[in-house]
Amino acid sequence: MVSESIDFNLRIYSRPKVASHYGALSQLTDCERYLFGIYLKRRMRILDLGVGGGRTTPYLSSLSKNYVGVDYSEEMIRVCRSKFPDKQFIMLDASDLSRFEDSSFDAIVFSFNGLDILHPDAKRLQCLRECHRTLSRNGILIFSSHNAKSLLFRPVFFTYLLLSYEAFATAKLLRYFWILRNTIRLMKQPSAVSAFCRGDGYMMDPASEGALTHVCTPEHVTRELHNAGFELLEVVGNDFPKPELPLVTSWYYYVSVKR
Repeated sequence: MVSESIDFNLRIYSRPKVASHYGALSQLTDCERYLFGIYLKRRMRILDLGVGGGRTTPYLSSLSKNYVGVDYSEEMIRVCRSKFPDKQFIMLDASDLSRFEDSSFDAIVFSFNGLDILHPDAKRLQCLRECHRTLSRNGILIFSSHNAKSLLFRPVFFTYLLLSYEAFATAKLLRYFWILRNTIRLMKQPSAVSAFCRGDGYMMDPASEGALTHVCTPEHVTRELHNAGFELLEVVGNDFPKPELPLVTSWYYYVSVKR
């Protein structure tokens, strides 16, 4: 079952249509701009895990004296190489960074909740240990992860937004209905309901072509980071600069340092 889910996720992210979608993305989120601006410094050696279609490549490579983009999808790597032929991209599984020596990087970024796609739990935890090994002393790890406690409360929140004055723009209405539809699908999944109740588990993410996705709470992530040898520095909701709402914030960005 687990191996089948891994293959299923890889098949999703290997589809040319999906890779093309990610390749068309070019903007950092407000939260990423905030965190990158604080924690990433010029001339750092940066590993961009789950690089996808290269959305983060221009910003991170402009800072780095040694930028490497990694993805386990050959199609994603192909898109990146076609967009940025002068940059280094390698097809690798994020849980196996044996290609890189100890302390090879000063910062590792794993954006767009890519860590959540790794299965089973042991593989996700192995990725954190590999990040710790390949980071230099006091190296920085920045990644995002889905919030398990937001799964079942989005319909109420977005129904409220639909009634607000600002929500009447057509584009916003379509966006809110799309999120509402996906949330209703999640509420029909026993695994998603279980993950919400426990604060840790898996769902089939309708926003990602049904990819099997890990979700958890900040408390759970903090424990995993501690066990992997990291100290948590900051947690910021994806709705930044708006205030975080534990039952609404879809995912969090985590910044930690190697100790």
